[in-house]
Amino acid sequence: MERSPETIDQLRDAAFALATMGDAEVLDGLAAALALWRGPDGYAARAAHDLAEYTGQSADMLRFGLERMLNAHSRDALAAWLADARVEAARATAAHRSDGQAPSLALLRGPSVIAQILAGNVAGLGIVAALEGLLARSAVLLKPAAGDPVTASLFKAAMDRAAPQLGKAIMVRPWTGGDAKVEDEVFNRVDFVVASGGEEMAVALHDRLTTPHLIYGPRVSIGVVGMGWHSAPDSWWEDAVREIVLWDQQGCLSPRILFVAGDQKRFARHLAEVMKHWETVWPARPREAAESSAVHGFRSPYQMAGGNDAGCIEPGNTAWTVVWDPDPTLHAGPPLRVVRVTRRIGMRAMKALLSKNRGRVQGMGTAFLASHGLSWRRVAESGEVPRTAPITSIQEPPAGWRADGRSGLAKLLAHGVSE
Repeated sequence: MERSPETIDQLRDAAFALATMGDAEVLDGLAAALALWRGPDGYAARAAHDLAEYTGQSADMLRFGLERMLNAHSRDALAAWLADARVEAARATAAHRSDGQAPSLALLRGPSVIAQILAGNVAGLGIVAALEGLLARSAVLLKPAAGDPVTASLFKAAMDRAAPQLGKAIMVRPWTGGDAKVEDEVFNRVDFVVASGGEEMAVALHDRLTTPHLIYGPRVSIGVVGMGWHSAPDSWWEDAVREIVLWDQQGCLSPRILFVAGDQKRFARHLAEVMKHWETVWPARPREAAESSAVHGFRSPYQMAGGNDAGCIEPGNTAWTVVWDPDPTLHAGPPLRVVRVTRRIGMRAMKALLSKNRGRVQGMGTAFLASHGLSWRRVAESGEVPRTAPITSIQEPPAGWRADGRSGLAKLLAHGVSE
């Protein structure tokens, strides 16, 4: 990485100009940059191709995921994200003022310069991170993850091309995660740090950071399925499994445990047939030795069970795995297209399970819950599950959704006021 003082000084200059820009100019610039990602020759197609060569993931899967992400961030969606975050930030600010007065919404601005430390489990997170910063009128230093060295730089290129003034407020600088010398220099010069990643990263940064920060750690997602699956059309199975295998199940909204009413073994067998089909559509990336070992270790007790109560279905390699057992816990296998099917419990029991594991579950995908759908949503809310949606679209969140139950944009705006 080039000398961070020079990089951050440049960003600070860009932030000064960015703070004076009106909403329409910012939103128009972001929309123009995002438009360059669409179409057969757009940046999404290029990113999918380059990432597939780098990671071994399916190019078709990557392109589908990126295009879905882009579609969620239309100009109108960006405007709504900003408006909602401003209201939340104003309320938070007013609550801490002696006079209880909220600041003018239109004047809310985030910290001058923020660092975004990106996770590599899902492609394109640099796009969302940059959008969040620019909507706050903060200049953004993006540190791409080793697993995605492509999309952040391509988004910077799109911004430079479509909206050069906004492009100046983004810089992409890779470094080795955990390099204390580089990170201390960066973290001590920026005004705010946003970081996403695994548990080890989250703990390490939380212990080290003195700069104001927001850290997103690992979470799992689940599914709750009613009896209607017995007569579900093929299209439902296809869409449900697509959500499981999207991003190779690495996303925090990837379903990993399914609580199913009825015969779990029969459900698992049908699910496995559709998993087998999706392996031909979006082949899993090659497994590293440690990953294969983790899959085999998880499968082992199920393979030895040999009965109706528990078992395992797999294709003879580690591309995907479906297991079933009657134990309704949040025990999950490695996020490598591994699904555990267990029995559906009642709402009271699920509420207790989620409360016991508060802060661990990111999403609840639902299906065939009939008139009880709203009640299940309330169960999720009581356990602080940030997203509840049909399992067939659980990995299609709207712009600005509250990952880990927090609005990052609102946090930036509120901190900018206090700063």
